[in-house]
Amino acid sequence: MSALEGDVYPDASVEGIFGVQKDPGGGGDLSAWPIGNLTYGAWITVRNHTLNAKLEAIADDDDDDDGGLGYNEAALQAAEQEFKGEIVAAILQGRLPAWYEARLRQLRDASYYVQEVVARRSFADIVWDTQVLDRLAGLA
Repeated sequence: MSALEGDVYPDASVEGIFGVQKDPGGGGDLSAWPIGNLTYGAWITVRNHTLNAKLEAIADDDDDDDGGLGYNEAALQAAEQEFKGEIVAAILQGRLPAWYEARLRQLRDASYYVQEVVARRSFADIVWDTQVLDRLAGLA
């Protein structure tokens, strides 16, 4: 999760949990990017859109010291925790790949990364570490 917050690839030991595979073959036209790189870019889109939606749902009180942002740091932290909770729940329920696919389909036009994964690639091409995901979900 900290990788998404920092906009950096996750450690190689956990990237398969999220369907990410860092490949130096990225760059330039997204149609030539490896699916693992696209998956990471799409994760960033999912996170950003989820947090934005949660923050937009927060009413902006005139009494809040939010610097004109419409939300304060506590609201952002709460939105981050809620997003992390959704991912953890999906992992523990053994449905992270399905959760991710559903989110990308909802956000179909949100970024070129998402468009590339949804419209031009197959979700079956995403390499998930199913052994680890099954263990985390108590299925193995």
